[in-house]
Amino acid sequence: MVKNTKSVARYVQWVSAILIVAALVVIMRVVPVDRGVEAVGAWAKSLGMAGPLVIGAIYIVAALLFVPGSALTLASGALFGPIKGTVTVSL
Repeated sequence: MVKNTKSVARYVQWVSAILIVAALVVIMRVVPVDRGVEAVGAWAKSLGMAGPLVIGAIYIVAALLFVPGSALTLASGALFGPIKGTVTVSL
């Protein structure tokens, strides 16, 4: 009985993991995250010297809201270059 319960639990874990990955793939395909990041990046770049500060502030808020910062990190590097972009998201 115990062995059967463990195998059912393992099966449920695998099915859950597959469903979570599938849901994330669907969300990434449906939600236009790239357009939003591009719009924010263009806006921040138009601010001139204040742009990195704005991106840094947005990055802080995103981290507090548990939003993955990878898109913002990549956008910061693309907008401001590798050095300035790294400094922006590191502070």
